Amino acid sequence: MKTAKLGQISTTFLLVFAYFIVAAASFNGYFAKWAFRDTDPRFSIDLMLDGTAYRPAVYRQLIPQIANFLDKEISPSIREEIVNISKNLNDNCTNYGFWQCPFDLYKPARKGSLKPEYMFRYSIVYIITFASLLISMFLLKEVCTEVSKSNISGTLAPICFALILPIIFTRGGYFYDFFELMFMSIAFLLTLHKRYIWILPITLVATLNKESFPLFILALIPLVQAFMSRFKLLMFISSNIFIAAIVNFIGKSTYAKNPGSNMDYQLVDNIKFYLHPLDYLFSFEWTYGMYLPKGFSIFILLALFIIIFKSWPSLERPIKQHSLFALAITIPLFTLFCYRDELRNLSMLYISFNIMIAVYLKDILDRNIEIQGSSGLMVEVNQGERDDKDLSPEGTE
Repeated sequence: MKTAKLGQISTTFLLVFAYFIVAAASFNGYFAKWAFRDTDPRFSIDLMLDGTAYRPAVYRQLIPQIANFLDKEISPSIREEIVNISKNLNDNCTNYGFWQCPFDLYKPARKGSLKPEYMFRYSIVYIITFASLLISMFLLKEVCTEVSKSNISGTLAPICFALILPIIFTRGGYFYDFFELMFMSIAFLLTLHKRYIWILPITLVATLNKESFPLFILALIPLVQAFMSRFKLLMFISSNIFIAAIVNFIGKSTYAKNPGSNMDYQLVDNIKFYLHPLDYLFSFEWTYGMYLPKGFSIFILLALFIIIFKSWPSLERPIKQHSLFALAITIPLFTLFCYRDELRNLSMLYISFNIMIAVYLKDILDRNIEIQGSSGLMVEVNQGERDDKDLSPEGTE
């Protein structure tokens, strides 16, 4: 009994340690590329914290509001201690070529706009954004394990996906992307466990993080409809949409006078861009300190095609339908409003992609087990044949 408990504790420790290291590598890969868009005059972190950023980015206020709340409520001594830690780390960091120390926070082009009073809140945004990525990995593990019915592939899939994330952040990367992943993972997991009522508060806070979240709820319909009457399904969807509409209305009303627009229309630019495949099929950029493929490069598209092609036949019908629903919602939004060559805008397909990775890995593991099992069986058969031969009259001569 004690040995089993000790084994479980050690396994859990190793899993947490491994996920933490992978999340740290992934987050650093993202942060080295984009930080919190510190130098951008439209939606840098200081503007987001002050609520003066351009629309529509300024609507994504969940994390900035948390940081502002903690800045007011936490005692000055604790704030000062966190600021001192950040300053000390900043002073001790060294710039290594393409890599920049994550706590080298205040060396953007717009130095004048980043005042010392932002450092505590900046640190809070940094900490909770990383935490949301780490939590997302554990949530995705539960989702992938349950759907793929394999603990091994379910554990490996979030690791693969987390390491891919900085590559997906091609034209930009934002702190609310990680919270969006966490909220989608929670909503999907609650759906799998048929705890639909708990999705309502998730929709409330997730919409404050990113206004497109209720569209992900629509993509959950194939997973919900088998367990609900039409009336209950209608109530479930309408309740979530109603809550999201209120949050969106408040957000848009609060920041109606900010510069920018409710949505950025990109259709014409997207058409021009995608009509010239050579501009993106062989494109590269620096990620993880290496010159890696970016966006819709042929290498990324090929990897996506292999994973989808190999895993799709093994997916259960509700998962396929959810993926197709998410794709149907995403494609028009991606074409009309999303900046070109930006895979992060396919975020409603993140959960499906994690599941596909898990299913693909499970198929590989199962095939290897079958091959090894067949080889072992052949060894036993051959050994049996040799034993029979040794016992035969010819063998005794």
